[in-house]
Amino acid sequence: SLTELEDNVVQEFKKASQFFSACVFQHCNDELVLKILKNLYDIKSEGIRFVIYENFEVKLDHVAGRTGQDYVKLFTKAGYKVDATLYAHKVHNEKHGLSVLVT
Repeated sequence: SLTELEDNVVQEFKKASQFFSACVFQHCNDELVLKILKNLYDIKSEGIRFVIYENFEVKLDHVAGRTGQDYVKLFTKAGYKVDATLYAHKVHNEKHGLSVLVT
């Protein structure tokens, strides 16, 4: 059974129209990101815009360098049908991307 906090998070996500993450998922391996996305999908599978900003030209061992296309694949694998708009630019000589995925 869910704790009160977990239940509150679920209820808020059900009402949400947008989910934003900046430089968080890049610290998780693909398996964990997929698990998170599948759990979110079980709560709400459509009608939400995911905005993800990440470093995808990583020069550190503990960071997964995923491109916008990599996120499209993970979302698809989690069950989402997404329309994606992907942007990229350089910060401190490393490529970063903004992925906007609309379900």
